[in-house]
Parts: sequence; structure tokens; C-alpha cells
Amino acid sequence: MDPKLVSWVQTQRRDAKAGKVADERMKRLDSIGFAFGVKCNKWYTQFAALQRYKNKHGNCLVPQKYSDDPQLGSWVLKQREHAKANTMSYDRMKRLDIIGFVFRVRDNKWDEQFAALQRYKNKHGNCLVPQKYIDDPKLGRWVKVQRKLSNEGKMPDDRMKRL
Repeated sequence: MDPKLVSWVQTQRRDAKAGKVADERMKRLDSIGFAFGVKCNKWYTQFAALQRYKNKHGNCLVPQKYSDDPQLGSWVLKQREHAKANTMSYDRMKRLDIIGFVFRVRDNKWDEQFAALQRYKNKHGNCLVPQKYIDDPKLGRWVKVQRKLSNEGKMPDDRMKRL
């Protein structure tokens, strides 16, 4: 192995860890698949597993206890935690966002139910979903909860405007 290359690689890793590598150089290193360290290599391995999951299932909503790859479920949870704590690099957040990663699962579920409510309104001309709506029992329960939150003044403003 070339000792000069080994030294150069070590310098790149050390400088990257210290935040001393310019964005352009990071992009160039990243474009050739440069492994910045064991943790970094593991991240890219798990990211590739997430991409395979998305290709198979059509989304990035990996269950926490995903039996086919238990490590992937845990890794996905960690990514959400890093994003929430603002400890995830912009590059990683951007990569996840591009493939449709859902950072806030609760928001995603709310949006899905909101879309179901819109379909109900298009079909019935109103949003008066019965609590025990036979075609979509979850929607009836969801609407009930939204009304309760609204009546108690606990509905976030952005959601109230959408409703």
C-alpha cells in the first residue's frame, strides 16, 4: 500500500471530522464514495438498505422492529432522532429527503388522514364524517379527535388553517 496515499486518506478523515474540509472537497470525496470512517461507512450501508426497502415497499416507513433487517428499523429511528435534535449533517438530511424519507411520522399520518377527509368531502360534499364511518373507520375516529382538539384550543394553527 502506498504510504503517501494512506497518509493523505488519514488527513482527509481527520480534517473532515474536525469540520476543516471545504464543502466542494467534501462533495468531490463523496462523489467517489470516500469512506470518512467506520461510522460514516455504516451510514451509507444502511442508507443503501433503506433505498432497497423503498424500492420493495414504495416508501421509507421502515417499522422499528422490521424482521427482515432489524438494524434498518433501529437506524431509521436514529435518523429521525438526529434530525429532531438538529445533529444530522445537511448532506445526510438532503439525501434522505430526496428518497422520500419521512422525518416526522406523526405529521405524515396526519397528512394521510387529511387527504382521506378531502376525498370524503369530494364524494359527499361535506366533512361531516360519522364517528363510525363504515367505509373508513379510522377517518371517523380521526375527525372526532380533530374536532376535540379544536374545541379545546389544542389544534396547531397550521392544521386549523388546513381544515
